[in-house]
Amino acid sequence: LAERVRLKKAESGDQRITGTDLSSVGVWTTAVAEQLVAGVQEESDAQELYHALATAGGALAPHERLKEFEVEIERLHTKVDHLKAQNDVLAITLSESKSHCDHLSILMGKYESNSIALQLAVTNLDQTIEAYEVLVALLESEIGLLLASCKAAGVGVKRTSGGVGSGSGGWSYADQDDLVALVKRAQEQRRSTENVARHLLSRLERAEAQHSDAESWNEAGISHNTSATSSTSSGVDSDVSRGEEQRLRETINRLKEERGHVSSSLLPLESLHVDPLTRHYPLSLNDAHKLDLENAVLMQELTAMREDRAE
Repeated sequence: LAERVRLKKAESGDQRITGTDLSSVGVWTTAVAEQLVAGVQEESDAQELYHALATAGGALAPHERLKEFEVEIERLHTKVDHLKAQNDVLAITLSESKSHCDHLSILMGKYESNSIALQLAVTNLDQTIEAYEVLVALLESEIGLLLASCKAAGVGVKRTSGGVGSGSGGWSYADQDDLVALVKRAQEQRRSTENVARHLLSRLERAEAQHSDAESWNEAGISHNTSATSSTSSGVDSDVSRGEEQRLRETINRLKEERGHVSSSLLPLESLHVDPLTRHYPLSLNDAHKLDLENAVLMQELTAMREDRAE
């Protein structure tokens, strides 16, 4: 009885069967059968693959299937070009957004610098106005004291004739008391105005000394203390008053100079939205980026139309 034997595929590393082995052993061994079947099986696999490729297009002919494959490849290429165009648009948009953000950062810095400069200018103007008010008060008190002294001396005043209750020079006792009171009030007004001027000068000097080092601050404090003590102890001294007025005028001039320096530090501010076509050529780098973005958008629309046409 013939024995049913299960055949298996011969491995590539198995030893090949020679003609001597075939004549001596015969064909009733499994090794000989596997070697004989291996070539037939390879040819069968190739025929099955060819048949599958031949029947893949259905009822279409081979040249029609090839044309269909070419159309599909062209559609895929068009889609890839469309994606590249979209990527270019996104890259240019990102670059433009970065440039716009940098421009906004610079503009914000300019606004902040101008805001600080304007704040300093307003503070400087307040100090200047206050110094002018004190200077006007000093001049008014000086004029009032001068008028009171002239009245007390009888300069420019018509005297009455001598009579009962009249003192020397034709003045009555009541008039003399009024003149003395007038002179005292003028002196007190002058003294209070000078004190206000000294306080203002000391405050402005302290504000100026805050921006300097400790040594200049100490020197300013010592000079201020000595001048205040001498002027207070001397009463209404014309030389000291003239010195206070001169210091006040110098302070006003210094404040004007500082205001001029602050005003010159203001930066010009440009608008954010400017039409590039209204500018003169050659275009700047930002305008060139905008034109590149428009060109990329046009390329994207063109590739989209090509993709639709291919489909």
